[in-house]
Amino acid sequence: MIEERIRLLADFAETFAFNRVEWGDTSLGIVTCGVAYQYAKEVFPSASILRLGMTYPLPPGLIHEFAAAVGRLIVIEELDPSWRKRSS
Repeated sequence: MIEERIRLLADFAETFAFNRVEWGDTSLGIVTCGVAYQYAKEVFPSASILRLGMTYPLPPGLIHEFAAAVGRLIVIEELDPSWRKRSS
C-alpha cells in the first residue's frame, strides 16, 4: 500500500506546478530546491534551472527531460549545518 502511494506521488510530481523549469542558456543546467535555488541564481544567472518544489519522491521523467536538454548538469543541494556540531 505504501509503495503504491509513493508511485502515485511520483506520477503527481511529474506535473506538480512547483516543480518548474526556468530556461536560460542550455549549456548549463542546474537542478536545485529551497534556498540553494537563490544561490544558484546569483552565481549562474544565465543557466537553465529545474527548481524542485517537491523533492520526494523525485520526478524522474522531468529530471530526465531536463538533463537531456542541457549540455552539462549539476545538482546544488542545501546541506544541514548540524554536522559541524557533531564532529567537534
